[in-house]
Amino acid sequence: MSTGPASERGIAVRHSWEELYRRILSTDLAGRLFERVGERVAGESRSVVLVTGCQRSGTTWMRKLLAEALPGAVAPKEQEVCAYLVAGAELPAPEARVQVLQTTFANVYVESFLHLPPAVPVIVMARNPFSVVGVPLNN
Repeated sequence: MSTGPASERGIAVRHSWEELYRRILSTDLAGRLFERVGERVAGESRSVVLVTGCQRSGTTWMRKLLAEALPGAVAPKEQEVCAYLVAGAELPAPEARVQVLQTTFANVYVESFLHLPPAVPVIVMARNPFSVVGVPLNN
């Protein structure tokens, strides 16, 4: 798995987080957030694993673990995945057999899960609500 910033790996990062957030919240993506995921797996031998959940729930850890464990897998960073889903950017290593896609934006448009092809496994990471309350109290 490649490490380092996307720009160091030869990937043009054209979309800032600020721009992606603006697009996510100002565009009606209801039911359409994962359209491009369906296009990628339709009729091809390539697959996608979707890792989603709330922030700080372990989605990054799971993405990295799966990228190391699955043969032929690559795991673009979340910003690259969001640019792919929202802004039409290309994924790094589009020829990879398996793309492990991580996004925490899925909770904004939950109805999009209904439109995912059945062949796309989804891993939803949950965070213990007590840890959310405990962090500010203990710092």
